[in-house]
Amino acid sequence: MGEIKQRELILEQGEQFCIRTASETDAAAILDLYRSVLAEGRYTLLLLEEMQRTEETERKAIADEIKRPGCLRFVADVDGLIVGMARVKAGGLKRTAHFGDVDSVWVHSEWRRHGIGNALIDTIVRWAEGNKGIEKLGLFVFSTSEAAIALYHQNGFTIEGRAPRDIKFAEDDYADTVIMGRMVD
Repeated sequence: MGEIKQRELILEQGEQFCIRTASETDAAAILDLYRSVLAEGRYTLLLLEEMQRTEETERKAIADEIKRPGCLRFVADVDGLIVGMARVKAGGLKRTAHFGDVDSVWVHSEWRRHGIGNALIDTIVRWAEGNKGIEKLGLFVFSTSEAAIALYHQNGFTIEGRAPRDIKFAEDDYADTVIMGRMVD
């Protein structure tokens, strides 16, 4: 897994936080964060009742990612509280090794709009720019996640496509999947 140098940052309201590489000891806190995002019911493919991850499986996943080249998982930490997490994985095949799939970006609802999401995306971009094999970053986001789409735009991502009514929240309640990408300098 790729590692990042810990970055000490200041939230928009002046509080300190850090962005650091995730470790196995973060498994329980990452699961708590994930459950909080799942409970909102609007930002993930997985529903809360479908989640089968345990602290043990999460710890094992982090340990496996640490050994995997082209994979990076990191967290936003405010005084020991994990309030955000992001993961990017480069393809393991020759034809996809240049592509970094941004498959997770979560920020706890109480910590949104404070600069955490921007710091997470900025960290992904910095990591990719420092990883000479990564030429492009890409992600999928629900069309209903307007704040996330705006955040990705601010960080150089553009809309590359759209899959209409790809996500079904309930009867007659759909979202499109928005495909976004960004070339790495």
